[in-house]
Amino acid sequence: MDEVDRNLEKIRTRKGVKCVVVINSNGMPFHVLPSDDGGMEEEQALQFANLAYQVTMSTKTSIHQFNAQEELHVLRIRLRENEVMIVPEEKYFLIVIQDPTKS
Repeated sequence: MDEVDRNLEKIRTRKGVKCVVVINSNGMPFHVLPSDDGGMEEEQALQFANLAYQVTMSTKTSIHQFNAQEELHVLRIRLRENEVMIVPEEKYFLIVIQDPTKS
Protein backbone atom coordinates (compact mmCIF):
# COMPACT_ATOMS: atom_id res chain seq x y z
CA MET A 1 0.00 0.00 0.00
CA ASP A 2 1.51 3.32 -1.03
CA GLU A 3 1.25 6.64 0.80
CA VAL A 4 -1.80 7.83 -1.18
CA ASP A 5 -3.72 4.65 -0.37
CA ARG A 6 -2.77 4.94 3.31
CA ASN A 7 -4.00 8.52 3.45
CA LEU A 8 -7.27 7.66 1.68
CA GLU A 9 -7.75 4.80 4.13
CA LYS A 10 -7.16 7.17 7.06
CA ILE A 11 -9.84 9.52 5.76
CA ARG A 12 -12.26 6.67 4.97
CA THR A 13 -12.08 5.25 8.48
CA ARG A 14 -12.64 8.56 10.31
CA LYS A 15 -15.77 8.85 12.41
CA GLY A 16 -18.79 9.94 10.37
CA VAL A 17 -17.25 9.39 6.93
CA LYS A 18 -19.66 7.57 4.64
CA CYS A 19 -17.56 7.42 1.49
CA VAL A 20 -14.46 8.82 -0.18
CA VAL A 21 -14.49 9.30 -3.94
CA VAL A 22 -11.58 10.38 -6.12
CA ILE A 23 -12.41 11.60 -9.61
CA ASN A 24 -10.20 12.77 -12.43
CA SER A 25 -10.29 16.32 -13.79
CA ASN A 26 -13.02 15.28 -16.25
CA GLY A 27 -15.31 14.03 -13.47
CA MET A 28 -14.72 10.31 -14.01
CA PRO A 29 -14.37 8.34 -10.74
CA PHE A 30 -11.34 6.09 -10.28
CA HIS A 31 -11.54 5.37 -6.53
CA VAL A 32 -14.72 4.76 -4.58
CA LEU A 33 -14.06 3.86 -0.95
CA PRO A 34 -17.23 3.32 1.10
CA SER A 35 -16.95 3.15 4.87
CA ASP A 36 -16.86 -0.23 6.59
CA ASP A 37 -20.23 0.37 8.23
CA GLY A 38 -21.99 0.63 4.86
CA GLY A 39 -22.71 4.32 5.30
CA MET A 40 -23.44 4.88 1.61
CA GLU A 41 -24.03 2.70 -1.43
CA GLU A 42 -21.54 3.10 -4.27
CA GLU A 43 -24.23 4.24 -6.71
CA GLN A 44 -25.35 7.03 -4.38
CA ALA A 45 -21.73 8.05 -3.79
CA LEU A 46 -21.19 8.30 -7.54
CA GLN A 47 -24.28 10.51 -7.85
CA PHE A 48 -22.88 12.80 -5.14
CA ALA A 49 -19.52 12.85 -6.93
CA ASN A 50 -21.14 13.82 -10.23
CA LEU A 51 -23.09 16.65 -8.59
CA ALA A 52 -20.02 17.74 -6.62
CA TYR A 53 -18.02 17.92 -9.86
CA GLN A 54 -20.67 20.07 -11.54
CA VAL A 55 -20.99 22.43 -8.56
CA THR A 56 -17.21 22.72 -8.23
CA MET A 57 -16.68 23.53 -11.89
CA SER A 58 -19.42 26.16 -11.77
CA THR A 59 -17.96 27.65 -8.59
CA LYS A 60 -14.44 27.73 -10.07
CA THR A 61 -15.76 29.55 -13.14
CA SER A 62 -17.62 32.09 -11.00
CA ILE A 63 -14.59 32.73 -8.81
CA HIS A 64 -12.36 33.14 -11.85
CA GLN A 65 -14.80 35.66 -13.37
CA PHE A 66 -14.84 37.61 -10.12
CA ASN A 67 -11.06 37.59 -9.70
CA ALA A 68 -8.76 35.74 -12.10
CA GLN A 69 -6.05 35.63 -9.40
CA GLU A 70 -8.15 33.53 -7.00
CA GLU A 71 -8.33 29.74 -6.87
CA LEU A 72 -10.77 27.39 -5.22
CA HIS A 73 -9.02 25.20 -2.63
CA VAL A 74 -11.86 23.57 -0.71
CA LEU A 75 -15.61 23.54 -1.17
CA ARG A 76 -17.81 22.39 1.68
CA ILE A 77 -21.53 21.77 1.25
CA ARG A 78 -23.64 20.89 4.25
CA LEU A 79 -27.03 19.26 3.78
CA ARG A 80 -29.43 17.91 6.36
CA GLU A 81 -28.17 14.33 6.14
CA ASN A 82 -24.79 14.71 4.46
CA GLU A 83 -21.83 17.00 4.30
CA VAL A 84 -19.73 16.99 1.14
CA MET A 85 -16.17 18.27 1.16
CA ILE A 86 -14.43 18.72 -2.17
CA VAL A 87 -10.75 19.37 -2.71
CA PRO A 88 -10.18 20.17 -6.39
CA GLU A 89 -6.63 19.70 -7.58
CA GLU A 90 -5.27 19.99 -11.11
CA LYS A 91 -5.49 16.28 -12.01
CA TYR A 92 -8.07 14.98 -9.56
CA PHE A 93 -10.78 15.93 -7.08
CA LEU A 94 -11.01 14.40 -3.62
CA ILE A 95 -14.61 14.14 -2.41
CA VAL A 96 -15.47 13.13 1.14
CA ILE A 97 -19.08 12.48 2.05
CA GLN A 98 -19.84 12.35 5.75
CA ASP A 99 -22.63 12.45 8.28
CA PRO A 100 -22.49 15.99 9.72
CA THR A 101 -23.90 14.84 13.06
CA LYS A 102 -21.07 12.36 13.65
CA SER A 103 -17.99 14.31 12.59
